[in-house]
Amino acid sequence: MKKLTENLVFLNLKHQTNSEQENKKHKKDKNKGKDKRVKYISKSLNLLNDKLLAKSIKSKPYRNINVPTVFSIIENPKETLKLIKQVATYSRIGVKVKGLSINHFNTTSIDIAAESVLGLTIKEMDKEIKSRNRKLKITGHYPKDPYIKRFIKAIGIIKNLEIKHEYLSKEEEQDLKTFNMRNSQFQQKDNIDQSDYKEKTVTEFVDYINSCLVVNGRELTSDAISLLADYTGEIIGNVEDHTDLNDWSIVGYLDNNHEAHACEITIFNFGNTMSSTLKSLPVDHYTKKTISPYIELHSKSGWFSKDWNEDDLLTLIALQGDISSKNTDENMDRGQGTVEMIEFFQRMHRECIKADKSCARMAILSGSTHILFDGTYEMSLNNDRKIIAFNKDNDLNNMPDNKYVTNLDNIFFPGTIISIRFPLQDTQTQEA
Repeated sequence: MKKLTENLVFLNLKHQTNSEQENKKHKKDKNKGKDKRVKYISKSLNLLNDKLLAKSIKSKPYRNINVPTVFSIIENPKETLKLIKQVATYSRIGVKVKGLSINHFNTTSIDIAAESVLGLTIKEMDKEIKSRNRKLKITGHYPKDPYIKRFIKAIGIIKNLEIKHEYLSKEEEQDLKTFNMRNSQFQQKDNIDQSDYKEKTVTEFVDYINSCLVVNGRELTSDAISLLADYTGEIIGNVEDHTDLNDWSIVGYLDNNHEAHACEITIFNFGNTMSSTLKSLPVDHYTKKTISPYIELHSKSGWFSKDWNEDDLLTLIALQGDISSKNTDENMDRGQGTVEMIEFFQRMHRECIKADKSCARMAILSGSTHILFDGTYEMSLNNDRKIIAFNKDNDLNNMPDNKYVTNLDNIFFPGTIISIRFPLQDTQTQEA
């Protein structure tokens, strides 16, 4: 059997100089063993903690994390999210976690949402442990695929935990374009600095997308730049409006050394789900009155079951044009940012590959509802309103295709994840 030592290479143990050791000793003597640090408690980990999973987890300080073969929110959401929630739950079962061994060795497919949420989860655990004057030892195996290995180093756990001796070299980074911005300040929504950070994020994200296109011989028009900024701003605005836990991230990755030149983007947040936001509306709210007939119809038709419930329907309804908890009458048009952005990337991808059908794959995961986009079903106008119902009649009064709208049973994400993957390479030109 081939030894895996060449893959067991990342550790977060840091070398201390003599002066650092002296400073640490001085602080310890000064405090006389009293730890005056403010202990950090991660709200994100609290939300990800799964009491049901905790019952099956044995209490031990060192953990092996075997990442699934397909680690992807788009393609394998249930197994992927279950592993992420297990990791979060480790920090909430009453035993001090001292070390994690993260094994990607058998991983053959990965997406940016899965690796980013896992990385952030472990980063939050590490932050909690450090605030208690302890250390979290991290080891792990890289995957066999060199592209996935580079991905993990560039945007995954290595960067999240700042394991600097495992960073890519400048030469290796030349063909990569990455983007990573997170808001986790939990500031009030009317805070000026918060507004400035949001605008800065939107501007830099749009510039990032355009730069990915430029290196592949394309460029966004001025109208496209404006539209993408609007969509991104609305998605972040919805997050800030619908939850008190103002924790959102936008991550991007492009590997121009990969034959597909695949660009990946994820936007995710912790807090209220799409369905819980709509459920919380008062009975006499305009949007509540708009969506109630669909709920009544599906209920009376006997369609609700463990595989299709009210939360799934509400999540699907939340994607439709002009549906928003902020709309108070028919003249308001909030609630289009998420699907408009998805449509934007599908159109952009079709132009890049010069094909009628986009081969981009995208997903939205909110609560236990997973919705897959691959171009089979697209948004279209229905009575002057944009609808995507994921069935052949494009009618919300009918059941959606269960291949595209799926319930993950008892696996629940406390917020919303948007994951987008689209190749920029013109495969037709390459084949010619």
